[in-house]
Amino acid sequence: MKDKRCIGKGLRSLLAAAVVAQVSAEPVILYDGNLSSSPKDQGWIYRMDPPVRNQSRQVRVDGAFNLNTSRNLADRAGYFIRLPQMEAHPQAPEILDRQRGYRIGFTLRLLSERRVAPKQEAGFSCIALSDDLLGIDLGFGTGEVFARSSELERAEENRALPFQIDKQYADFELDIRENEYRLSANGQEILAGSLRNYSDASEPYTVPNLLFFGDNAESAGASVNLRRFWVDIDPSVSQPGEPNPLPPVEPEPPFVGDSFVFSVAEEESVLSLSGTAINIAIQPQEEGSLSAAYSGTLRILLADSRIQFQPASQIDAQPSGEWEPKSEGKSGSAPADYGGIVPGNALFGNTFAAARNVKFTLTSDWTELSERNEKMEFSASSLLFAIPADLDSVLDTATLGLFPIRLGTPIDGISGLNRQETPASLAVQGNIQTLTIPVQVEVFARILSDDDLKLTFSGQIIARRNLLEKPTMPAPPRLAIQRLPTGEVQLSWNAIPGDNYLMEQSINLRQWEAAVPADGNSQPILIRANGKTLLWTAPTDETARYYRVIRNPLPR
Repeated sequence: MKDKRCIGKGLRSLLAAAVVAQVSAEPVILYDGNLSSSPKDQGWIYRMDPPVRNQSRQVRVDGAFNLNTSRNLADRAGYFIRLPQMEAHPQAPEILDRQRGYRIGFTLRLLSERRVAPKQEAGFSCIALSDDLLGIDLGFGTGEVFARSSELERAEENRALPFQIDKQYADFELDIRENEYRLSANGQEILAGSLRNYSDASEPYTVPNLLFFGDNAESAGASVNLRRFWVDIDPSVSQPGEPNPLPPVEPEPPFVGDSFVFSVAEEESVLSLSGTAINIAIQPQEEGSLSAAYSGTLRILLADSRIQFQPASQIDAQPSGEWEPKSEGKSGSAPADYGGIVPGNALFGNTFAAARNVKFTLTSDWTELSERNEKMEFSASSLLFAIPADLDSVLDTATLGLFPIRLGTPIDGISGLNRQETPASLAVQGNIQTLTIPVQVEVFARILSDDDLKLTFSGQIIARRNLLEKPTMPAPPRLAIQRLPTGEVQLSWNAIPGDNYLMEQSINLRQWEAAVPADGNSQPILIRANGKTLLWTAPTDETARYYRVIRNPLPR
């Protein structure tokens, strides 16, 4: 079979005996999104195909990590628990024995998925192979899950999932015993069938004891939030269909409290850029070319001596001058936020670089405020600075010399925690409240290989608000209703990105309770807005109901 199916085309020479790790008889968490780091940082092997100029991106989101491979459907990327002659995940089980049985758990939300013609392709896949190479390859779409045959064609499928995977997280459990697999989601079986041998398709299907999560398709892509992976190689204490042996993932806490908007003071908010490109220090093109002023707004929640930065908080670097090269590495100078030089040699010459459209979103978990020196302080290291994949931040480069190279490289989809140990502060003078955030953020991007571009942004962000100005009250949610071709009823309403919403229902307009969605989930679902419109699919039965939506509901 022609080798076009799998990530790691350059790994054929690496195929040998797999690296093994210590065996555990208890369920083992292999990735925890609450630790604010990527699967790669927690021991998984991250690989991209092609390895150069791949537009796949990883970025932290609340309580999870997002993998986005939808920019270019031909690009592939994902996480391996092991690859031959490479260091396996430190908690990887030595053997996945299907005769004894084992379980794999993963919690994710598939935000979007796109594919071209081949229906056997999917933008997100899970591959599990036992020690004798028998296993299963599962493909996921926003409305379906299917298994692949040994010829990598579509086999068993479920196109009527009992939940909306693009609207909420789902807890999947893959149970493999003897010659069969069973896939359940949120405690309900959704797919089952026989195990297959895919080894005719070459790597990574020739790697025993393999787990893979990611995009394994040549003409599909997806944006998926990954929250947790775990494995249980001794599931004898529970049988298929019984509850997950691990504790359930805790729901995200509601965003409650008073919301305030601070305006960034451009004349006082400056971040300087330093770093290395392929281990060579970046130098300024001219004095001041590696310092940029920032504007923007910060949206803050305050409640019970705690502070939280909402996803709508964004800072935008302003052009510091005209720097080389122009867009896409073309000759000449043009306005840019930062301008640097990477010294070269007689053969390759210097590399001129200009960073444009640099914007960061700032988010944090709830962080305690403490009073000190007549101001309130909190940990600056609680802040995550991210350049999301939809901001089109670009590094334009031009390498001079005998072999000129001109590129426009995306630097979006990257993030870093603030490493500044000096605390941030909230202070009041007169009617003005000032927010001061010291910054030292390291981010890594890719030029020729993983993380060969290291950028450090350091300085401070200062933002203010007038205590006498009344907060601008957002427009209340206005519900609209329509009947879908499937017969279901869909509600939609205007939303504020970053806010949370709770749908409630009543049969008499007096007693209200959390609404039950069409997928039958009995738990109240707090919906976080990622855009300006939210959707809710209501159940269709004989009961007449009234609906209302509550923005940022208070805990009960």
